[in-house]
Amino acid sequence: MWVLAVAILLLCSCTKQDNPLQAGDLAPDFRAEDLTGKRVYLNAETKQSAVLVTFFATWCDPCRAELPLLAELQRKLSGRLKVLLVAIDPENVDELHALYKAFSLPFPLVLDSGEHIKRAYGVEQLPASFLVDRRGTIRSVLQAIGEGEAKMLEQTIRTLSEAR
Repeated sequence: MWVLAVAILLLCSCTKQDNPLQAGDLAPDFRAEDLTGKRVYLNAETKQSAVLVTFFATWCDPCRAELPLLAELQRKLSGRLKVLLVAIDPENVDELHALYKAFSLPFPLVLDSGEHIKRAYGVEQLPASFLVDRRGTIRSVLQAIGEGEAKMLEQTIRTLSEAR
């Protein structure tokens, strides 16, 4: 019995998620499909502008609440910011399509099959967002985006754009 308990504890410690990434860390590159089947590459997106990688699930009410703010940020900062919404529950594809349409989202909704992207970023709770600059460095990490966080992000992105 003790041997089984020790084996289970060792197995759990080996599969533990990485620590959450922080400002100053390099953002892990990823490749995944969006809702339309198009391949999205983080590295390719950061060459064009700053990227806000936001982790999302259909069952997460705070995630849904920030969708209009994310859409507004994308529209205001077109050319300076690209939002990538990463859905950790791609099995709910019908609901994802409905949300995408209902909120008229102007950015890709990336499907994180197997939660590989979520694990690479060390995300433990939702929502979680990572602002990545053009060099691939994480500039800010946010747990939820409200009005204040959206204004801070807007200012940070404008500053990053001017520093080119």
